[in-house]
Amino acid sequence: TTTTTTTTTSTTTRSTTSTTVTSGGGNCTGFVPAGATIQYDFENSAVNVAGDSLYDGRLSDGITAGGEGVSGRGVSVPLINSYVQVGCCGVPLGSAFSMSLWFKGVYPSSAGLLFSGPLFSLGRSNNNIIYDSDGDVLYATLAAPFPPSEWHNIIYTGTSNTMAIYIDGEWFTDDSFGATGTLLTLGGIADETLGFAQYLDEFAFYPRELTPSEIRGLYLYYTTCQGDSSTSTSSSSTSSSTTSSTTSSSTSSSTSSSTSSSSSSSSSSSSSSLPEPDS
Repeated sequence: TTTTTTTTTSTTTRSTTSTTVTSGGGNCTGFVPAGATIQYDFENSAVNVAGDSLYDGRLSDGITAGGEGVSGRGVSVPLINSYVQVGCCGVPLGSAFSMSLWFKGVYPSSAGLLFSGPLFSLGRSNNNIIYDSDGDVLYATLAAPFPPSEWHNIIYTGTSNTMAIYIDGEWFTDDSFGATGTLLTLGGIADETLGFAQYLDEFAFYPRELTPSEIRGLYLYYTTCQGDSSTSTSSSSTSSSTTSSTTSSSTSSSTSSSTSSSSSSSSSSSSSSLPEPDS
C-alpha cells in the first residue's frame, strides 16, 4: 500500500488600521476596537447596542437575561436546546470578519458549540477546540481545561481563505482555510445538547480582521481596566503568520499553548454538530 502526502506552507501578512477606540481610564492600556457592527452587552436582553436593530438578537427559551457577566450583566444558558440567535436571520461573514464572545462555566459534557452557522462552527469536544468549515476540520488541544470559576474570551478572526483563533488575548491556533456563509447562533443550537458554557457576555462582530494588538487590548479592557472611558486614535499595525495545510494523512503541531492538527473532507455536510477527533 502506498500513501501520498502533500504539505504546503504559506505566509500571510495582514495589515489593518483601527481608528477611534474606547479605552479605560487611568493607566489602563486596554481598549475596545472600533468598528463593531453588532454588539450585545446583554444588559438589556440581546439588543444590538452598535445600532442597527436588524441585528438585535433573540434569546431562545430557557436563557435568562440579567445573569452574571464579565462586565455588568450577562445571560445564563442551559445545556440543552439553548442559544442566542444573531439578528433576525444571522449575519453574513463577508470577505473578512472577527467575532468575540466571553464565557464562564464550561459545561462538563463532551461537546459544545460557541459560534455556529450552516457552513461553519467553532466549539469544543472534550479538551479540544474544534473548528469546522464546510468539511475542513481543525482540532486544537487545550493546554488545560478552562477553570470553571473564571471568565474567558474567544476571538475568531479571518477571511474566506484564512482563520485564526485567540483565547484570552493570546494566539491559540490558525490555518489556511477560512469560513463563508452566515453566523446564526451563539452558545448552542436548537434541539441539541450542545450548550458551551453556563454564562455568556459581551459578544461583538466586526466586518474586518482584528490585529493581535487589538485582540490583546480588548482582553485587557474587560479583565483589568474598566471604568472611566475615553476615546483615542490608534495607529495601523501589521502582523504576519505562517500556516500549514495537509492533504491525505498528516499531523502538525504548534508550540504556543496548543497542539493542532487539520484534516480535509470532500463532503459538504452541515456544520451544526461537531465531529469527534481521531483516537
